[in-house]
Amino acid sequence: MRNIWLFVLLLLVSNLTYSQWVALDEGEYLIHRVWMYNDTARVCETKIAEELYDYYQKERDHYFYRYEMEGKQIGDNRESFVFSEQGKPVVRDLARKLEAIARSETDKVEVALSYVQSLPYSYDSTSKGKDEYVRYPIETLVDGCGDCEDKPVLLAAILHEMNIDFVLLMAPNHMAVGVNCEPHYDATGFMFNGKKYYYAETTEIDFKIGQVPDNVALARIEVLPCDAAPVLIVKDVWFESQPALLFEKTSCVLEMALQNLGPSKITGLRIHVALVTKSRRGERVLAEEYRELVDLPECKQRSERITFKSLIKEKSVFQLELSGNNIATQHFEYEMNYSHTRRF
Repeated sequence: MRNIWLFVLLLLVSNLTYSQWVALDEGEYLIHRVWMYNDTARVCETKIAEELYDYYQKERDHYFYRYEMEGKQIGDNRESFVFSEQGKPVVRDLARKLEAIARSETDKVEVALSYVQSLPYSYDSTSKGKDEYVRYPIETLVDGCGDCEDKPVLLAAILHEMNIDFVLLMAPNHMAVGVNCEPHYDATGFMFNGKKYYYAETTEIDFKIGQVPDNVALARIEVLPCDAAPVLIVKDVWFESQPALLFEKTSCVLEMALQNLGPSKITGLRIHVALVTKSRRGERVLAEEYRELVDLPECKQRSERITFKSLIKEKSVFQLELSGNNIATQHFEYEMNYSHTRRF
């Protein structure tokens, strides 16, 4: 505690608007952050397990930031970063501490915004040595810095834990947060789904809710809702059938690599596979298999293997359906030939 107040004193004497001290003690990062809000120095302490920080450093390769599925760039929506499950307890604890400073719902937004604004801006190439690197909230807190993607992601995560409605606002080469609240003054907002979301700029110190930077004010801004539902992708499909005599059923093996892009665990995962032959008379099912799969955690990949016996005819197709309690149902169809091994 003595170190914290000494830190505050140094802040006031040096007339800084923010400062952060991070220490690693017994497997935990102790983060002491001091910043100015309403002309008063505020202090917030956050503890983050080293193991949790390492988790995001090492596991991030499982999230394809620009993975395209059916024409949609999943990474552009940022849900996997905003709602990431493992870091929720830390962000929730931070949100409660910031709420304690506020006196109203709008104050909650202003306190959270001022906290995130106080984090220095840092280019990815400078702080991470990469041209493009989106930080998870845990990384931004420990690193003590971020750019125009990292800081909005952190603010959005905090607002979510405060139960405050928000959207993401995308401008060319820039991102901000839109907040559904009641500003204390005139503010710029955007209508979306019958609600007004006020602009919240995270990269400028002391910018108020609804205040838009000059370089963004004339740009086209796109409103993006944030959905906490996880996204499942099929990374690879492999099929093998053993040779068989004419009109004899052959042993077939279908193997798939499934990946959960997050932001939470996929529950109730189910698969339906059908081998279908098509003709002028319509479709005929040669074989099908239903299976309930084990839940797939966020940021994880797993192979699933299904074996069955069937005739393999000309113009046969594999129809694959994946569904779950909290994911959108997906349908795939693969053309088949006679007995062979094939990777789709």
